[in-house]
Amino acid sequence: MPKCACFHSYELTPVSDREYRLKLPSEGLGNLTEIIKRSGLVAEITPEPFGFDFVDNFIFYGVNKPETLAKFMNLLKGKIIVDLSPQLDECYALGPYTVFDREKSALALWGEHVNRAKYQKDQSASIKILKDIEDFIDRHPLIRTINDVVSPPKSDNITPNLADAWSHEIASKRGWRRLIANKTQITRPQKKRLDTETEEDLIGRVANTTRVDGVNPGSHVLILDDTIRSGGTLIEIARALREAGAREVYGLSAAKDAKFTNGGVELNKESWE
Repeated sequence: MPKCACFHSYELTPVSDREYRLKLPSEGLGNLTEIIKRSGLVAEITPEPFGFDFVDNFIFYGVNKPETLAKFMNLLKGKIIVDLSPQLDECYALGPYTVFDREKSALALWGEHVNRAKYQKDQSASIKILKDIEDFIDRHPLIRTINDVVSPPKSDNITPNLADAWSHEIASKRGWRRLIANKTQITRPQKKRLDTETEEDLIGRVANTTRVDGVNPGSHVLILDDTIRSGGTLIEIARALREAGAREVYGLSAAKDAKFTNGGVELNKESWE
Protein backbone atom coordinates (compact mmCIF):
# COMPACT_ATOMS: atom_id res chain seq x y z
CA MET A 1 0.00 0.00 0.00
CA PRO A 2 1.22 3.53 -0.61
CA LYS A 3 2.32 5.18 2.60
CA CYS A 4 0.52 8.47 3.15
CA ALA A 5 1.50 11.30 5.45
CA CYS A 6 -0.15 14.56 6.37
CA PHE A 7 0.44 17.25 8.97
CA HIS A 8 -1.82 20.16 9.84
CA SER A 9 0.55 21.98 12.19
CA TYR A 10 4.26 22.30 12.82
CA GLU A 11 6.79 24.35 14.77
CA LEU A 12 10.04 25.58 13.21
CA THR A 13 12.27 27.30 15.75
CA PRO A 14 15.94 28.41 15.65
CA VAL A 15 18.46 26.45 17.71
CA SER A 16 21.63 28.28 16.67
CA ASP A 17 23.04 29.89 13.55
CA ARG A 18 21.65 27.97 10.51
CA GLU A 19 20.22 25.26 12.78
CA TYR A 20 16.48 24.83 13.32
CA ARG A 21 14.26 22.39 15.16
CA LEU A 22 11.17 21.07 13.39
CA LYS A 23 8.41 19.71 15.62
CA LEU A 24 5.63 17.70 13.98
CA PRO A 25 2.69 15.65 15.32
CA SER A 26 3.76 12.02 15.42
CA GLU A 27 1.21 10.67 12.94
CA GLY A 28 3.36 9.07 10.26
CA LEU A 29 5.59 11.24 8.10
CA GLY A 30 6.14 9.05 5.03
CA ASN A 31 9.16 10.33 3.10
CA LEU A 32 8.77 13.92 4.33
CA THR A 33 12.35 14.28 5.56
CA GLU A 34 13.70 13.06 2.21
CA ILE A 35 11.48 15.60 0.44
CA ILE A 36 12.73 18.45 2.63
CA LYS A 37 16.36 17.50 2.07
CA ARG A 38 15.83 17.13 -1.70
CA SER A 39 14.49 20.68 -1.81
CA GLY A 40 17.99 21.98 -1.14
CA LEU A 41 16.76 24.17 1.72
CA VAL A 42 18.38 21.95 4.36
CA ALA A 43 21.87 20.43 4.24
CA GLU A 44 21.34 17.72 6.85
CA ILE A 45 18.51 16.37 9.01
CA THR A 46 18.94 14.54 12.31
CA PRO A 47 16.00 13.03 14.23
CA GLU A 48 15.88 13.70 17.96
CA PRO A 49 14.87 11.07 20.54
CA PHE A 50 11.14 10.62 21.01
CA GLY A 51 9.61 12.59 23.84
CA PHE A 52 6.40 12.09 25.74
CA ASP A 53 4.27 14.62 23.88
CA PHE A 54 3.56 12.51 20.80
CA VAL A 55 5.61 14.65 18.45
CA ASP A 56 8.55 14.01 16.16
CA ASN A 57 11.51 16.37 16.47
CA PHE A 58 14.18 16.93 13.86
CA ILE A 59 17.22 19.19 13.77
CA PHE A 60 17.90 20.88 10.43
CA TYR A 61 21.49 21.86 9.71
CA GLY A 62 22.70 24.28 7.06
CA VAL A 63 19.50 26.32 6.77
CA ASN A 64 20.48 29.36 4.69
CA LYS A 65 16.95 30.63 4.01
CA PRO A 66 14.65 29.94 6.99
CA GLU A 67 11.83 32.05 5.54
CA THR A 68 11.88 30.01 2.31
CA LEU A 69 11.91 26.79 4.35
CA ALA A 70 8.89 28.00 6.32
CA LYS A 71 7.07 28.78 3.07
CA PHE A 72 7.79 25.25 1.85
CA MET A 73 6.44 23.77 5.09
CA ASN A 74 3.32 25.93 4.72
CA LEU A 75 2.87 24.59 1.18
CA LEU A 76 3.05 20.97 2.36
CA LYS A 77 0.83 21.55 5.40
CA GLY A 78 -2.59 20.02 4.84
CA LYS A 79 -1.52 18.20 1.67
CA ILE A 80 -1.36 14.42 1.42
CA ILE A 81 2.19 13.18 0.86
CA VAL A 82 1.95 9.88 -1.00
CA ASP A 83 5.13 7.82 -0.78
CA LEU A 84 5.47 6.01 -4.10
CA SER A 85 9.26 5.85 -3.94
CA PRO A 86 11.48 4.73 -5.55
CA GLN A 87 9.36 4.95 -8.69
CA LEU A 88 8.35 8.57 -7.97
CA ASP A 89 10.71 10.99 -6.28
CA GLU A 90 7.78 12.89 -4.74
CA CYS A 91 4.00 12.61 -4.99
CA TYR A 92 1.21 14.73 -3.55
CA ALA A 93 -2.57 15.08 -3.42
CA LEU A 94 -4.29 18.34 -2.54
CA GLY A 95 -6.70 16.52 -0.23
CA PRO A 96 -8.71 13.32 0.34
CA TYR A 97 -11.37 12.07 -2.07
CA THR A 98 -13.48 10.32 0.52
CA VAL A 99 -13.76 10.17 4.28
CA PHE A 100 -15.07 7.18 6.17
CA ASP A 101 -17.09 6.62 9.31
CA ARG A 102 -16.83 2.90 9.91
CA GLU A 103 -18.33 1.37 6.76
CA LYS A 104 -20.01 4.54 5.53
CA SER A 105 -18.22 6.91 3.19
CA ALA A 106 -18.81 10.45 2.04
CA LEU A 107 -17.11 12.76 -0.41
CA ALA A 108 -14.56 15.10 1.12
CA LEU A 109 -14.08 18.65 -0.18
CA TRP A 110 -11.63 17.68 -2.90
CA GLY A 111 -13.71 14.63 -3.73
CA GLU A 112 -16.67 16.92 -4.33
CA HIS A 113 -14.58 19.12 -6.64
CA VAL A 114 -13.39 16.13 -8.70
CA ASN A 115 -16.84 14.52 -8.71
CA ARG A 116 -18.50 17.69 -9.99
CA ALA A 117 -15.82 18.29 -12.62
CA LYS A 118 -15.63 14.70 -13.83
CA TYR A 119 -19.13 13.29 -13.53
CA GLN A 120 -21.28 16.41 -13.61
CA LYS A 121 -19.01 18.19 -16.12
CA ASP A 122 -18.91 21.28 -13.94
CA GLN A 123 -16.39 23.56 -15.62
CA SER A 124 -16.11 25.88 -12.61
CA ALA A 125 -15.02 22.94 -10.42
CA SER A 126 -12.37 21.94 -12.97
CA ILE A 127 -11.06 25.52 -13.10
CA LYS A 128 -10.94 25.63 -9.29
CA ILE A 129 -8.82 22.46 -9.19
CA LEU A 130 -6.52 23.70 -11.96
CA LYS A 131 -5.96 26.98 -10.11
CA ASP A 132 -4.89 25.18 -6.94
CA ILE A 133 -2.67 22.78 -8.89
CA GLU A 134 -0.96 25.73 -10.56
CA ASP A 135 -0.51 27.42 -7.18
CA PHE A 136 1.14 24.28 -5.78
CA ILE A 137 3.48 24.08 -8.78
CA ASP A 138 4.41 27.76 -8.49
CA ARG A 139 5.31 27.39 -4.81
CA HIS A 140 7.17 24.06 -4.95
CA PRO A 141 10.93 24.73 -5.29
CA LEU A 142 11.60 21.71 -7.52
CA ILE A 143 8.36 21.03 -9.39
CA ARG A 144 8.19 24.60 -10.68
CA THR A 145 11.54 24.11 -12.45
CA ILE A 146 10.70 20.94 -14.38
CA ASN A 147 10.10 20.96 -18.13
CA ASP A 148 7.74 18.11 -19.01
CA VAL A 149 4.23 17.11 -17.95
CA VAL A 150 2.21 13.98 -18.71
CA SER A 151 -1.21 12.65 -17.74
CA PRO A 152 -2.54 9.06 -17.68
CA PRO A 153 -4.26 7.68 -20.79
CA LYS A 154 -8.03 8.11 -20.86
CA SER A 155 -9.69 5.18 -19.11
CA ASP A 156 -13.16 5.46 -20.71
CA ASN A 157 -15.11 7.28 -23.40
CA ILE A 158 -17.73 8.78 -21.10
CA THR A 159 -16.10 11.00 -18.49
CA PRO A 160 -13.93 13.99 -19.44
CA ASN A 161 -10.18 13.52 -19.14
CA LEU A 162 -9.55 16.21 -16.52
CA ALA A 163 -5.84 15.56 -16.07
CA ASP A 164 -5.26 15.74 -19.82
CA ALA A 165 -6.99 19.12 -20.02
CA TRP A 166 -5.04 20.42 -17.00
CA SER A 167 -1.69 19.22 -18.37
CA HIS A 168 -2.45 20.88 -21.73
CA GLU A 169 -3.26 24.18 -20.00
CA ILE A 170 -0.21 24.06 -17.73
CA ALA A 171 2.15 23.15 -20.58
CA SER A 172 0.82 26.05 -22.66
CA LYS A 173 1.19 28.58 -19.84
CA ARG A 174 4.62 27.49 -18.62
CA GLY A 175 6.22 26.48 -21.90
CA TRP A 176 6.61 22.88 -20.76
CA ARG A 177 6.63 19.94 -23.15
CA ARG A 178 3.44 17.91 -22.94
CA LEU A 179 4.23 14.22 -23.22
CA ILE A 180 1.62 11.65 -24.22
CA ALA A 181 1.25 8.33 -22.41
CA ASN A 182 -0.17 5.56 -24.60
CA LYS A 183 -1.64 2.23 -23.59
CA THR A 184 0.18 -0.71 -25.13
CA GLN A 185 -2.64 -3.01 -24.07
CA ILE A 186 -6.20 -2.47 -22.89
CA THR A 187 -6.90 -2.96 -19.18
CA ARG A 188 -10.02 -2.56 -17.09
CA PRO A 189 -10.11 0.88 -15.38
CA GLN A 190 -8.97 0.79 -11.76
CA LYS A 191 -12.23 2.40 -10.62
CA LYS A 192 -13.99 -0.77 -11.81
CA ARG A 193 -12.54 -2.77 -8.95
CA LEU A 194 -13.89 -6.16 -8.02
CA ASP A 195 -14.63 -6.79 -4.35
CA THR A 196 -12.06 -9.59 -4.35
CA GLU A 197 -9.25 -7.45 -5.79
CA THR A 198 -6.49 -6.21 -3.52
CA GLU A 199 -4.29 -3.17 -4.00
CA GLU A 200 -1.56 -5.46 -5.33
CA ASP A 201 -4.05 -6.79 -7.90
CA LEU A 202 -4.79 -3.27 -9.12
CA ILE A 203 -1.12 -2.39 -9.44
CA GLY A 204 -0.40 -5.65 -11.23
CA ARG A 205 -3.28 -5.07 -13.63
CA VAL A 206 -1.66 -1.97 -15.12
CA ALA A 207 1.98 -3.07 -14.92
CA ASN A 208 3.90 -2.92 -18.22
CA THR A 209 0.93 -1.53 -20.15
CA THR A 210 2.11 2.01 -20.91
CA ARG A 211 4.59 3.71 -23.25
CA VAL A 212 5.67 7.35 -23.19
CA ASP A 213 7.37 8.60 -26.35
CA GLY A 214 9.59 11.64 -26.85
CA VAL A 215 11.14 11.68 -23.38
CA ASN A 216 14.41 13.60 -23.30
CA PRO A 217 17.23 11.82 -21.45
CA GLY A 218 17.77 13.34 -18.02
CA SER A 219 14.44 15.20 -18.05
CA HIS A 220 12.33 15.99 -14.98
CA VAL A 221 8.68 15.09 -15.48
CA LEU A 222 5.45 15.80 -13.59
CA ILE A 223 2.64 13.21 -13.79
CA LEU A 224 -0.69 14.96 -13.32
CA ASP A 225 -3.85 13.03 -12.37
CA ASP A 226 -7.27 13.74 -10.90
CA THR A 227 -7.41 10.97 -8.27
CA ILE A 228 -4.94 8.50 -6.76
CA ARG A 229 -6.28 5.15 -5.60
CA SER A 230 -3.63 2.44 -5.31
CA GLY A 231 -0.98 4.53 -7.05
CA GLY A 232 -0.58 1.80 -9.68
CA THR A 233 -1.20 4.10 -12.65
CA LEU A 234 1.39 6.64 -11.48
CA ILE A 235 3.91 3.88 -10.74
CA GLU A 236 3.41 2.42 -14.22
CA ILE A 237 3.81 5.78 -15.98
CA ALA A 238 6.90 6.50 -13.87
CA ARG A 239 8.36 3.15 -14.95
CA ALA A 240 7.77 4.00 -18.60
CA LEU A 241 9.26 7.48 -18.13
CA ARG A 242 12.41 6.20 -16.47
CA GLU A 243 12.86 3.48 -19.07
CA ALA A 244 12.63 6.21 -21.70
CA GLY A 245 15.34 8.24 -19.98
CA ALA A 246 13.64 10.54 -17.41
CA ARG A 247 15.82 11.25 -14.38
CA GLU A 248 13.30 12.64 -11.89
CA VAL A 249 9.57 11.92 -11.74
CA TYR A 250 7.01 13.75 -9.60
CA GLY A 251 3.29 13.14 -9.12
CA LEU A 252 0.46 15.56 -8.33
CA SER A 253 -3.22 14.77 -7.98
CA ALA A 254 -6.31 16.67 -6.91
CA ALA A 255 -7.40 13.96 -4.46
CA LYS A 256 -6.31 10.71 -2.80
CA ASP A 257 -8.82 7.99 -2.05
CA ALA A 258 -8.76 7.00 1.62
CA LYS A 259 -8.69 3.34 0.62
CA PHE A 260 -5.32 1.73 -0.02
CA THR A 261 -3.29 3.84 2.39
CA ASN A 262 -0.71 2.88 4.94
CA GLY A 263 2.01 4.39 7.08
CA GLY A 264 0.58 5.90 10.23
CA VAL A 265 -1.96 8.36 8.86
CA GLU A 266 -5.63 7.49 8.41
CA LEU A 267 -7.12 9.93 5.93
CA ASN A 268 -10.64 9.46 7.25
CA LYS A 269 -9.58 10.60 10.74
CA GLU A 270 -7.71 13.73 9.67
CA SER A 271 -9.10 17.20 10.35
CA TRP A 272 -9.58 18.56 6.87
CA GLU A 273 -10.32 22.22 6.24
